[in-house]
Amino acid sequence: MCDPGCLVVGTQTVAFCKAGIQKAVRLNPAVITAWGKVDDTRYLLSDAAGTVYVVVLKHDNYQVLTLVLEPLGITSSASTISYLNNGFAFIGSGTILYCVHIYRLHRAPCGHSLTVHPGVRSQLERTPC
Repeated sequence: MCDPGCLVVGTQTVAFCKAGIQKAVRLNPAVITAWGKVDDTRYLLSDAAGTVYVVVLKHDNYQVLTLVLEPLGITSSASTISYLNNGFAFIGSGTILYCVHIYRLHRAPCGHSLTVHPGVRSQLERTPC
């Protein structure tokens, strides 16, 4: 992977910054409420409306060439995201619904998508999501 930099997330832009280099991608106006690292080139973001995105840093092993932002799906408004392993992510909500789910990330014909993993519920849930 290329030299490390900094991922900066704003309300309308996601940018990768490193010593005079900046690559950015537009984001529909949103308040990002949670984020989690998948690996050195992929990050999950969630906004206040519950949309989950993946940010992909495209690189040539020396430098970041571009950023790609893909919406994955809609969940409850997340307060935490943790990538678990093998395509699974934990997405927890601190809203009144106290929703906690394990989601499966997978490639779809047009990119990536997000589906709730069946049968996984938390003891913290108060009402159905």
